[in-house]
Amino acid sequence: MDARTIIRHMAIGLIVSFAAGCNFEMKVSIGSGDKDKEKAANWQVYATNKRTQIAEYWLSWHESRSDCLKALEYQLTDSMTAQWYGQPAGCMYIGGRDPNQYSLYLLNRWFNANVFWCVAKRRADGALTPLLQGARQQTDIFYCVLPESPA
Repeated sequence: MDARTIIRHMAIGLIVSFAAGCNFEMKVSIGSGDKDKEKAANWQVYATNKRTQIAEYWLSWHESRSDCLKALEYQLTDSMTAQWYGQPAGCMYIGGRDPNQYSLYLLNRWFNANVFWCVAKRRADGALTPLLQGARQQTDIFYCVLPESPA
């Protein structure tokens, strides 16, 4: 099954599940499937800097979205971090070891529409990453692939 077919099935599953009022956790794993050697960190925390009002990534990665949201809730309510960071905040899907640009785009557009900017590709090695709003669409280091950067 090719990547587009997989993404199409994921999108249909999301739409049907949410329309039915279901709440679920989705883990996406693309690669060798050898989970004992390396656990994929699929979700990364972001929160808004209260001073600058700009969303920033934190050095906090999690295997599941629910784990990520639990860590975020603690950081914004029960820790010293709450004095510097606040809402909007959430968990950006980063795709683990082998991210797919379509899954990065769909999941972040769905869960993080208020801060998600684009899926970017690094020029040096082709690695994919989601960008937060306010980032430039093209630099010497990366460029947006979904939605595409203007020519």
